[in-house]
Amino acid sequence: MITMDEFIAYCRASFEALEKDFGRDAETEARCWYCEDIAKDPELMKMVAEKLAQLCD
Repeated sequence: MITMDEFIAYCRASFEALEKDFGRDAETEARCWYCEDIAKDPELMKMVAEKLAQLCD
């Protein structure tokens, strides 16, 4: 099971970029994206991380 902390660490760069753009801290942003499905599926977490990275480009 993927914890919130692991999800934040995996997506840290994206959350920090979103923080600069939208003013929400990384943990708050992660809570908006984290869900039970991500907690159970590492492949889904990777896909979400890729999408987040695309948003930040």
